[in-house]
Amino acid sequence: MNEHHGVPLNFDGAPSQHCNPAGAELLDDLVRYFAKYVRVPANEYAVLACWILHCHAFKAFSRTPYINVSSATNGCGKTQLLEVTELVVPEGLLVSSTTSAVLARAIDCFHPVLLMDELDQLLAGDKDLLAAVLATINSGYKKSGYRLVLEPQKGGGWATKKLSTYSPKMLSGISSLPAVTLSRCIPITMERMLPGDRVEEIDEFIIEPEAKALFHKASAWASKNLSQLRAARPAAPSELGHRQREVCRPLFAIGDLAGNGWGDRIRSAVTALFLVQAKEIPADIKVELLQDIRQAFDDKDRIASADLVSALVSMEERPWGAWGKSRKPMTQYQLAYQLKDFKVYAGSVRLDDGRNLKGYQRKWFEHIWARYLPPTDTQVVTSSQPAPILDETQFSGRHKESDVTSQKCEKPAPLLHCDDVTSQKPGDRVRQVKASEKPNGKPSGTLPSCGVCGSYYLYRTSAGIYECMSCQGN
Repeated sequence: MNEHHGVPLNFDGAPSQHCNPAGAELLDDLVRYFAKYVRVPANEYAVLACWILHCHAFKAFSRTPYINVSSATNGCGKTQLLEVTELVVPEGLLVSSTTSAVLARAIDCFHPVLLMDELDQLLAGDKDLLAAVLATINSGYKKSGYRLVLEPQKGGGWATKKLSTYSPKMLSGISSLPAVTLSRCIPITMERMLPGDRVEEIDEFIIEPEAKALFHKASAWASKNLSQLRAARPAAPSELGHRQREVCRPLFAIGDLAGNGWGDRIRSAVTALFLVQAKEIPADIKVELLQDIRQAFDDKDRIASADLVSALVSMEERPWGAWGKSRKPMTQYQLAYQLKDFKVYAGSVRLDDGRNLKGYQRKWFEHIWARYLPPTDTQVVTSSQPAPILDETQFSGRHKESDVTSQKCEKPAPLLHCDDVTSQKPGDRVRQVKASEKPNGKPSGTLPSCGVCGSYYLYRTSAGIYECMSCQGN
């Protein structure tokens, strides 16, 4: 009888009947296996080891994290990583070229562990094929993912059929994947080895028995712990985004169940890899714009449109100075066009020097910054969105114009039937909300309006208080 890392083996490499290896020992063996044949940082070995067990326990989960293997050039070991991975996963399917139809049907048929090599050639090739393959990949990270296809019928005609796209996937290439695909992937970055650094070459007579032993050990461990993994609801690090937490929970469940510190180890490894990825992947252009607008505001409460555009254009290594197809500096109109999807529109604002100009107020952005940007060190509370305006009410159109201005409110705006409600924000006076009435004392029905200018264009704060967008703070 042979031995592999102290585990008794049968002659064919399969573990003997009485062998039931512990999860932590198995993960350690998988780390040593990968370290023997490929060179990656320590965090990436931990991810690869847990991902292999996740492939064997695939039926226990409703989500699967993809592995994105990338490098700057050829010759960094990506293909060898896929080859050694294929030997230790169930239903491994290593492909470097395929059609979308074959790919979709293969996944639907036996849910293989898909190992796609040379994706950079696919990204640079036929755009229709690329779109179809990426649609299959992007939908297949969750159990409910599918693709619609047409299939011919015996009697003639066509019928629509759903093909499942759910399977573990390792995607390898030089070119960067689209952002929507990367959001489902844990990044594994490979580099050429330093002079003198060596890994084992793949010799089938040596690696196959070794890999088979690990395969059987992983399969046995997964079968034994399938129900526990299915019931697991592991916590995820707060540093991760929603999609990152969603796809990585299977790895966290495996680390927790394996024990011996693997729960903390896999969380630390995944978090570190995603933090590096976040620095390398450009954000959505509109999110970048929000980030730079927040920087341009600095500690100002309001800013003129012309000044905001000037601040954006002057930022070095940012796209606003060479914007659009014309590659000319961004204009006020172009800025307004980018912000309209966030429901932020330029209005008349009174600046510190007394001028009334088209511009923006900080509070119009605060709820958007809170949703799309990481918080700043000084950010504590963000305001809510403006209260929705009902179409069926008798709102006065002249009060909804964005360039209406008036003098600064000197008394609280009487709003709604909510007595003794106050808003206390740093730097603001206390505002008491009373029964709704207009400045002349006549009731205004059930609609809130400004007690000074009578405008119905109000803004609801996080404390539930309504402030006038036309005259508040001007």
